[in-house]
Amino acid sequence: QAIKIDLSGQHIDKSELSEGTHRTPVQIPNVYLDNSASSLIFENPCYECTLELVVPGTETVAYTYSIPDGDNMVVLPEWLSGQYELHIHRGNFCFWGVIEL
Repeated sequence: QAIKIDLSGQHIDKSELSEGTHRTPVQIPNVYLDNSASSLIFENPCYECTLELVVPGTETVAYTYSIPDGDNMVVLPEWLSGQYELHIHRGNFCFWGVIEL
């Protein structure tokens, strides 16, 4: 059974935002973790996204993957286990949450 990952989001490069510019808020991706298949499932394809698994409390990237256009599932390597910060980079935005593998 897949579990929804609670993600937060943040604009990375605020210099691109100008005074008076009102844009539609960015939509946080809906991502689910299926531990039985060691996979992340995206409700909608995450075009031009890079996924990173970071060791909590450090800046050590344990795994990185560029999601191909149209893909909505990422199968994670079997050697990954434990708790990670999931980072999803899309353009000037970063979405993050915590997952347990």
